[in-house]
Amino acid sequence: MPKKDCCAVTSPAFHDLSTLSDDTLSFLYSEAQSSAINNSALFKSDSGITQAPFTLLSSPVAESQFKFVCDIQCSINKLYHELSLPSMDHSKQSFLEQQLSSVAKSDDFTRRLLDIYRKKSQAIREGKSYNASLGIFRSDYMMQTSEAAQTCCEMRQIEVNTISASFVGLTESVGRIHTYIGNMGHFGHKSEVPPNHCLDAISDSVVRAINYYRNAITPVGTTDHLERVVVFVVLPDEPNVVDQNRLAEAISCRDHLGVKVLRRTMEQLAATGKRDLWHRFVLDSKYEVVLFYFRSGYIPQHYPTEACWKIREEMDISLALSCPSVAHQLAGLKKIQQVLCTPGTVERFLPSQEAARVRATFAKQYSLDAGAEGDKAIELALGDPHNFVLKPQLEGGANNFYDDELVAKLNQIKDSPERDSFILMERIFPPSTKNIIVKSSKPYSREDICDVISELGIYGCHISSVDGSQLHNDMSGHLLRSKDIRQSDGGIVAGNACLDSVRFAHSSHPPIPAAATGK
Repeated sequence: MPKKDCCAVTSPAFHDLSTLSDDTLSFLYSEAQSSAINNSALFKSDSGITQAPFTLLSSPVAESQFKFVCDIQCSINKLYHELSLPSMDHSKQSFLEQQLSSVAKSDDFTRRLLDIYRKKSQAIREGKSYNASLGIFRSDYMMQTSEAAQTCCEMRQIEVNTISASFVGLTESVGRIHTYIGNMGHFGHKSEVPPNHCLDAISDSVVRAINYYRNAITPVGTTDHLERVVVFVVLPDEPNVVDQNRLAEAISCRDHLGVKVLRRTMEQLAATGKRDLWHRFVLDSKYEVVLFYFRSGYIPQHYPTEACWKIREEMDISLALSCPSVAHQLAGLKKIQQVLCTPGTVERFLPSQEAARVRATFAKQYSLDAGAEGDKAIELALGDPHNFVLKPQLEGGANNFYDDELVAKLNQIKDSPERDSFILMERIFPPSTKNIIVKSSKPYSREDICDVISELGIYGCHISSVDGSQLHNDMSGHLLRSKDIRQSDGGIVAGNACLDSVRFAHSSHPPIPAAATGK
């Protein structure tokens, strides 16, 4: 980890709202709203297409810390893939089976996914399936303010998303908006939003995976000529459709054969999809699915019928690549992140020097499994609830417990097996800055100025071959989200946060040593 950086809140003001009149801020707010339309920073709502929420100004991130977490992303990609691999000895449990068995006893969602993982593992051992995969991951961080000095910070990893790592299509739009606003001359200097090419990088990795399927996975002996397609697995009435469609368009345009991208819900797939005799996934009796890209499937409500669970199993075991595979989805559960914090665990999958760099960002995490260790963690949190976060295994935002809600939930589960399905993490207290959240169809008012805190996400892509070995591994851009400091959880689609972009807060510290790229 690089030396701690002085946070941007103490740096010379780059975008100082206090220097601007209400007339100027109202003008910039209106210009930002117009720029959002020009750059398609949009959501779908019940009333039609609406502007996605975003900050008026880009937010400061310490440059050396930013570069450090970018540098370690390939190591994180490799780590999460390696720990997800099945055991090739049927008498031995894999790492995921060992670590998630206690969670599965009290968390039915984890149990269902683990059942599919075990069936896929058995199919691999029997030569009926394989370990080929495409992982699109996002590692999320916040700056933790040091107790010793309120101005010194370092990155702490909040979580690793292995399913539905969204906003690839919108984050570049917000960067362009911030560049435009920053260059209008109201701050005495031009904007310093760093380049962010996540849409190109991620669509390139998807096309690489498609070509790997074409060249290495196509079964021998098929006589029909089904059209090969990519399927985005989506929710009914998906609000984030603009973001998803931008990625779909980039994939189709980048692919030399112009692959068709379809959108299907889980229920639609269950109705018209199946695995055929050659283990291809056939859809509508005319399409051979090359790749499933999941923008749903991460909470129980996304599987409304038993048929949805059955089709997820068929998808995972079929020849089609799944992004994520059930193995990668399980690897992203909070329990795995907590286990990786225990001494020696990361080192099982990465060389020691590489592991140390990844570990440098870890926040303190605690198991709540039944026993003395879990009891001690519960006692610790109940004695000081403000400094902890209680997390279930679910993704999607707005699922965590803080303060009084944490106390109530811990008291509810502390004598129940349900406690095994939660983990406890130290609470991160990042520095705040003044900003304005720009919302659709709403004029500026002075009350819109608020203190915001930011969360940085680093995208990464990993492709593995049929035997699980690495074919491609890269850092694939970044995402910044911010929220009013009065909000706890920060999901944008959940309505608690907004899009943002990075502005470097420069440091006088020496450069970070070259990272292990994992390539």
